[in-house]
Amino acid sequence: SELGETVTWLEVLSPTNKIGLELLRYRQKRAETITQQISLIEFDYLHETPSVIGGVPRYPNHTASFPYSIAVTDQRPMAQQGKTFIYGFHVDEAIPEIYIPLKDEEFIRFDPNPSYDAAFERFPALSYRLDYAQVPVRFDTYSQDDQDRIAECMRKVTAAAK
Repeated sequence: SELGETVTWLEVLSPTNKIGLELLRYRQKRAETITQQISLIEFDYLHETPSVIGGVPRYPNHTASFPYSIAVTDQRPMAQQGKTFIYGFHVDEAIPEIYIPLKDEEFIRFDPNPSYDAAFERFPALSYRLDYAQVPVRFDTYSQDDQDRIAECMRKVTAAAK
């Protein structure tokens, strides 16, 4: 059976999407996707590099910034009238529920958390790699507020394990 036309593209950003020549290539791909009136969902879990979307406050330098975000660029009804919605979240918050644009006026509500949780349930080795007694690598690149949030989470997990 034929899948039909692409109406929404999902992208999980990698470090190469966000630096140097690859950033330029990604921005070109992003612009082409939007120009084709394809809506775009971008998952950005890379707090050490600025957003690929202009105007998003840079973390951790701005009080209105977040270490992680999901951008939903809805190209309906036309690329020139599309809007981008940024869902930002901190290190101790659940991944926000988003609305994924489909064809015409249709959309689906999507909660990424069950999929995220299922990955840890399905692949228990992922959990064994987490050591809540050690601060994360490059801990100093988080804002002081998020460092405090991480420390509190570590304290709770360590206390629960005892």
